[in-house]
Amino acid sequence: QSLLTRSPSGDDLRVRPLLLDGMIRSSIEEIERDATTAYRGATDGELKQAIAPAISTMVSATDSYLGTANAVLRGQSSPTSLLHSYATAYQGVDSAWAASKAELNGLLNKRLSNLLRKLRGSLLLNGLVAGLSLLFAVLAYRQIVGPLRQLEGLAGKVRDTKDYGLRLNLDRRDEIGQLATAFNAMLAELAAAHE
Repeated sequence: QSLLTRSPSGDDLRVRPLLLDGMIRSSIEEIERDATTAYRGATDGELKQAIAPAISTMVSATDSYLGTANAVLRGQSSPTSLLHSYATAYQGVDSAWAASKAELNGLLNKRLSNLLRKLRGSLLLNGLVAGLSLLFAVLAYRQIVGPLRQLEGLAGKVRDTKDYGLRLNLDRRDEIGQLATAFNAMLAELAAAHE
């Protein structure tokens, strides 16, 4: 016989409220643990100040409801008191949910805003580094690669034309200028030897 189709026995009717009580208490404890974790994440204390009273009210209303439910099950209280206690507990849960949702959404939006600000700063810094790298590459090309290509072009021209009278005009005092001076001196010696 299926559990769904059979009518509950006396044992089932006694066990179900105990299971429900345990599940509700376990859920409340989990909510309190989650709230404590959230309080630690919001270091300014505003989150705890905003939602702790609502959670405290919810816990106390739920405890009152569970106490009333146990009293009704034992025959120590009337079922009408259970309805009032349930309405109070439900209102406490609803208020705690609304307050928690609003505050946690605010906290999430604040953190997302900070994350976006840091991301923009990081992108700006990366753009600046990329721009400086590009500028350095252009300067390196103009200062190093350009003159070396001129020297390479002159060497190719001398090789093709055998004109040792060609010279590279670089007025520089760095290593590339020294290389151009040495190349011009070598061309002068080749020209003299060729004559």
